Amino acid sequence: MTQQDSTGCWRSIAFAFAGSMIGAFIGFAIGFFGPLIFTPRASQGPLLSIFVAPAGALLGALAGDFRAVLWSTKWVQIDPATGRPQNDQKEAKTPVGTITARLAHATMETQPERAQPPIHTLELKAILVVDDDKQLASALQWILADENFLVDIAFDGEEGLLKVKVNEYDAVICDLMMPRLRGDEFYFKAKEMRPGLADRFIFITGFATDPKINDFLNEEEVKYLVKPFPVQGLITCVKELLS
Repeated sequence: MTQQDSTGCWRSIAFAFAGSMIGAFIGFAIGFFGPLIFTPRASQGPLLSIFVAPAGALLGALAGDFRAVLWSTKWVQIDPATGRPQNDQKEAKTPVGTITARLAHATMETQPERAQPPIHTLELKAILVVDDDKQLASALQWILADENFLVDIAFDGEEGLLKVKVNEYDAVICDLMMPRLRGDEFYFKAKEMRPGLADRFIFITGFATDPKINDFLNEEEVKYLVKPFPVQGLITCVKELLS
């Protein structure tokens, strides 16, 4: 079903009016100036223009209305089911990528934010290893680090005191026979500096039978291991101390 667009009527009237004015002007010009050129009596021009001008106006109006019908009339297809005009132009297709992006954006806007699962943090214990045997100290550092401990090392008692002064440790593994500052002397000074470390020492020594060393170990009642000691024995002793 087809139906004429309402805008065509107004355009038809406008074109008809313009055509009438143009036709009347042309008819008047022919009627007025024609006799002056083609007839010997110029006085007939105004009289003839009275009859020619209306005819020109009528022809101009008819021509203007026909032109308006051709140019301004718009025919549209009416859908019988809905009663709405159908668009004869092809609908522009939206790219699939655009549809997907729009759907994803809408989903992100409507979907509530999910609560992030709590992150379980592991609290690592800090251990200071003090031994003038650099090879043994480095080996103990790797072994204890593999057991999820934070390990710092010092190669004599004086260096150990500097580290105790600026850092807090959960345990200290210390040799007894060392140059510059022996293990027992380091123990007393470290205990004065940080009293909480008094029961956090594990001594390792190859001179447990030495009278002075033996007296120190018994009087202070500290934990100790005799070199050479099994690695697993040291790990067990550290875990028991920190538990």
